[in-house]
Parts: sequence; C-alpha cells; structure tokens
Amino acid sequence: MSATPAPATKKVNLRTPEVMEAVQAQVEKHYRSHAVEFVRATGQPLVAKDMTVVLAKAFGFCYGVERAIDLAQRAFTATKCLLDPDQTEKQVADDLEHNIRRLGGAGVAFKTIVGAGPRSALPHGRPTRLKLGTSGCLLMDWGAKEDLYLSDLTRIVVTGRVSPKLEKIYRIVLQAQTAAIAAIRPGVLMSDVAAAARRIIEEAGFGKKFTHGLGHSFGLQIHESVRLSRGQDRPLEVDMVVTVEPGIYLPDFGGVRIEDDVLVTKDGHRVLSNLPKSWEDCRNF
Repeated sequence: MSATPAPATKKVNLRTPEVMEAVQAQVEKHYRSHAVEFVRATGQPLVAKDMTVVLAKAFGFCYGVERAIDLAQRAFTATKCLLDPDQTEKQVADDLEHNIRRLGGAGVAFKTIVGAGPRSALPHGRPTRLKLGTSGCLLMDWGAKEDLYLSDLTRIVVTGRVSPKLEKIYRIVLQAQTAAIAAIRPGVLMSDVAAAARRIIEEAGFGKKFTHGLGHSFGLQIHESVRLSRGQDRPLEVDMVVTVEPGIYLPDFGGVRIEDDVLVTKDGHRVLSNLPKSWEDCRNF
C-alpha cells in the first residue's frame, strides 16, 4: 500500500513587516534576559547601545553582521564597475542602494555619503547633483541592512587623473588604519587604539586634518556604545565589532577615509570586511 502523500508545504514569507517585528521582539527579549549577566561580567553600566555585544556573547550573533558586510561589499563592487563621468553623486548613492536591495538587502544602514573631488574633504557630505566629470576621486561611505543587522564601510575610488598629493595622503591613512587594527585585542584601551592611528597621521604633519574619532561599535544600531577616540579609557572586550576609519581632509582639495569592520576575538581581532584597499586597487579606469 502506497504511503499517503504529505500535504503541500505552504511557503512563508519571512521578510514581511509582521515577521520582522516579531523577530525584533524576540531579540529584545533575549537582550533583556542577558542584561544582568552582562553587567556582572563586565562591571560596566548597561545602556541600550550595548545590545549587539550582549547578543553576541549570548548567541554568537556576529554572523548577522558578517552577512550585512558581505552584502555591502557586493553592492559596492557592482556600483563601482558602472561609474560614469556623467553620473551625479546622488545617482551613485541611488545606484548603491538599488544594488543592496537587488542583492536581497532591506536597504541602506544609514544615509550614504558620496563626495567627488574637493567635496571628498567633507567627512559627512551628502550626495548632490554634482557630476563626477573629471573630479578624479570619489569618497563613498555606505552600509547595508540585512534583516536586523547593519554594516559600515568607506572606500576611495580614483576615477581619473589625481594629484600625487592625494596618493600621498591615501598611503598615510592606510598606514594609520593598519597600525590601529594591529593594536586591537581584548583589554586594550579604546583610546590607545585611536592613538595608534593618530600618531602616524600627526607625524606626517596632518594631525589637525584628522577631525573625528577613529571608530565606533555597531551591529543592531549603526552607532553603539564603543568609541575609539581620545579619553575613552574603557577596555575592548571579546565580541565587540568596531569600525576603524582614519581620515585626512584638506578643504578645497579633497579627502581620504578608509573604513573597515573589525571583530575583537579572544586571540586579538579579525577583520570582517575584505574589499581591496591598496592605492592600485582604488583606480577605476
């Protein structure tokens, strides 16, 4: 006698607002249930912006951040391949968001920053209708949202002729970022990581042109409680995920920022993002 056919399985859309709201509620429930344990283990006061660290310690949630990083990187690669002098900064930002959604993401993690030529000296410049034209370089700071998780990256794209001075400051920024990432490990003060990058930029004569902190934690929110900057004497902990984003900004000339996402591990750190970033990799022509 043949077996009775199994009833057809109904497909469920897991990306509806109702489902995502339910998932968020469960995340917050787990967050609250582990809050006391977090305070006891770290001795630190708990604030809402510690949520990603709490969940990572309890459930290994870092994989969600890694998915968001991978999505952001693939969207950037697709956008970079189609850059055109007739595009505006706004069109580049729109294309990037379109590619994030086309690849399955929920959208951007924050308002995308795009600055061409001299406008790359604006650390948080919003994209305008300025055409790329012969600007020579483009600063792109973007992130993807994958379900509940966010990412945050910055790259410079060289689209034409640029001054040797831009190459010089790019190499300084890259050296500063490399030094800061190397300093990341559990127990190191956040201010010391920031100092590792700032020291190199100051020795090169551009200290006053590095006008913001080195980085911040992120995950479920784009800016969480960790700050890699002066005066932050809190030690790094395992499972923190931070950005490392030194920059040099020269008004009326241009700017450089390089940003990667780094996980603090028990043995030191692991860089979660892997977009190429040598000076040669920046060239897009």
